[in-house]
Amino acid sequence: MQTEVLNKLNLTGEVIEIYEKDNQKIAKVFFQSLCLEVSIDNIKDVHLSDKLNLEMHFIINKAEKEIHLQ
Repeated sequence: MQTEVLNKLNLTGEVIEIYEKDNQKIAKVFFQSLCLEVSIDNIKDVHLSDKLNLEMHFIINKAEKEIHLQ
């Protein structure tokens, strides 16, 4: 039996755009050098420049070695 290890990631970012996509309200959130598009359908009163804290749990199920050719 394999035991799953949950990893927790917390990010805080600034809402820089809000739009509709596939009948979902989407916020584009800026994380200094990272930008994610996240659904905000379940969050009331999100506005541009608001700070969002994203908390997610994830499982790493595969790791691959990158090969760099020079």
